Amino acid sequence: CLGAGDRWLAYESLLEGLTARGRRLDMWAALTGDQIMEVFEGAPLTPANIVANLEFKPSYGYDVQINAFKSVIEGMSQDELSMFLRFATGIGKLPANRRFPAGQKLTIRFMPDDLNRLPSAHTCFWTVDLPPYEDESSMSEKLRQAIAAPQPFALS
Repeated sequence: CLGAGDRWLAYESLLEGLTARGRRLDMWAALTGDQIMEVFEGAPLTPANIVANLEFKPSYGYDVQINAFKSVIEGMSQDELSMFLRFATGIGKLPANRRFPAGQKLTIRFMPDDLNRLPSAHTCFWTVDLPPYEDESSMSEKLRQAIAAPQPFALS
């Protein structure tokens, strides 16, 4: 962590590094304070932002589960959305452009499995495997259990 004095040195260095041929004011003048914070902190998490970054496999034959999954995501708080992203990818925020790098998607795979199993995540591959739960209530309960469980490691 940077201490109080070091923090200002870091901010000044960052500002010096983010100039456009020395025209610092021209580059930042068009941005509001909130937009500048979003560049550094990431986009606010909304269900729509998360759903836009998902792909489902298989994408056919699981319409009930796909719609239930989207509905569960749409019912999550901002904190739960962050927990879900951290569970699935190791990253708790989306970049300011609201997309994962290089157009990558988070893959949700429905795996024929015991319906009592919790979803599992493969953070290196940005994939979440889950049984094809038969209703939204079961999916919501199991997904919330999985994302609330202590994670063995996290990237920040």
